[in-house]
Amino acid sequence: MCSVYETMAYHAFVMDEALRSYLGDTESNEFVTIFNFDGWVLRQGLQFTPRVALQIVDFVLKSVPIRPAAFHLVNAGSIIDFMMRIFKHLLPTKIQNRIFIDSNCAQLHEHLPPEILPKSLGGVLENEEAFRTELPDKIRSQEEFYQKLIEFSD
Repeated sequence: MCSVYETMAYHAFVMDEALRSYLGDTESNEFVTIFNFDGWVLRQGLQFTPRVALQIVDFVLKSVPIRPAAFHLVNAGSIIDFMMRIFKHLLPTKIQNRIFIDSNCAQLHEHLPPEILPKSLGGVLENEEAFRTELPDKIRSQEEFYQKLIEFSD
């Protein structure tokens, strides 16, 4: 299990590569994020302190040139639901209205059709079809690019 900061760093690389690989060719800069809490344990949830949660929101809203269209928290359970009810009030109203707590996949399907979702979320797609599994390899192949960024910042 990774720390929440290692997970954030990983997703920063994935988001950077996704921006350059996919969103650069489209006119839209919107995205929908699905957080599947199925299988989460309390120890993982305790890493998301209010400070960490605000850092994540700050990163997504201020540091990345994309527009969050929606955030879906699926299989969140009562603890996550309670925490989000409190945390949402710290966010701008526009973002609050884009957060959906879906206690099961059927509720998620009210917003997103099963045809674009993996089977793990009650959809019809296999993981290979639903997830951009090539992104980690693309990130690793960009080592020279990231090395130049490090040199540039020194």
